[in-house]
Amino acid sequence: MATVEDYIKRVNAVDPQTLSAVDCAAQVAKANAMNAADLFYAASVCHAVKRDTEGNFLLSAGQVRGSADMALMAPASKDDLEAASALYGYIYFYAGGPGNVDVLRSGLSREAFFRLFDAWAPTYSAAYLPGWKVGERPDEAEYGKAINEIRAGRRAQLTEMSQLYSDAEY
Repeated sequence: MATVEDYIKRVNAVDPQTLSAVDCAAQVAKANAMNAADLFYAASVCHAVKRDTEGNFLLSAGQVRGSADMALMAPASKDDLEAASALYGYIYFYAGGPGNVDVLRSGLSREAFFRLFDAWAPTYSAAYLPGWKVGERPDEAEYGKAINEIRAGRRAQLTEMSQLYSDAEY
């Protein structure tokens, strides 16, 4: 069972001295199949190698994926509820922001970020695991609809933030 501390340890274990932009690209290539915890780890890999546009994308994808999973995938047991709650706690306290705000300030970085975010097509099947055992799973259509709605809401938030961060007077 994962705890908030487990998420923190995993992200903090990323060593920029052992990674390169190739490692970040590999994480981005796998983003469609990753659950939220893996997306947050992937974001830390990209941020560690100063690929902040990709890191912000993976962070935002993790926020969307985690929100959909917590909303639609009821934990099967009390232990699983604790694992789902740990994901919520991690997002709330550590991974709820926009990432590196310079990405939202720079026109080119911002456009690249939104291209990645808009093109992200998370996969979902009976084999998908959110990080806990699930009692009842939504069907693909319901899950896809939730992902799209949550992503649209997050995109609107990030668009507004980018306008503020791009304002020299802000």
